[in-house]
Amino acid sequence: MDKVGEIMSIPGRVINLDQARVRHGDKADHMVRMLAVGDPLADAVIVEMDALGEEGRRILNAGLADGLGRLTDRPPAITALLQQLETMPAWVDPDMLGRGESRRCRYRRFGMYYPPSPALWCTRTPRPASPSC
Repeated sequence: MDKVGEIMSIPGRVINLDQARVRHGDKADHMVRMLAVGDPLADAVIVEMDALGEEGRRILNAGLADGLGRLTDRPPAITALLQQLETMPAWVDPDMLGRGESRRCRYRRFGMYYPPSPALWCTRTPRPASPSC
């Protein structure tokens, strides 16, 4: 029995697994196992958005753009998702982010780096952007 088969049956949509194993090693089996992993919060947001229709999409987009604090309507699943997205993970080092941001801004001034969206230019960091940015 193959590695994935010991844990679960291989879904029918998986093709060329043996070739993937040759090329990617154990990562191929890991990816097949991940096909069975779910995200309960994301699933709840989808159900909620289906129930709310266009209004659900409007609420989610507004929350993503402006933050949870600016929402007047707060459906429970969308609220939980936005809270998760707005919470800094414990493993993040704000000082390291600040050092990276200052270097990115320095190069941006010389026209060497532009993020795909102006919204990403030195905004929404855990500490204020430097004045030179």
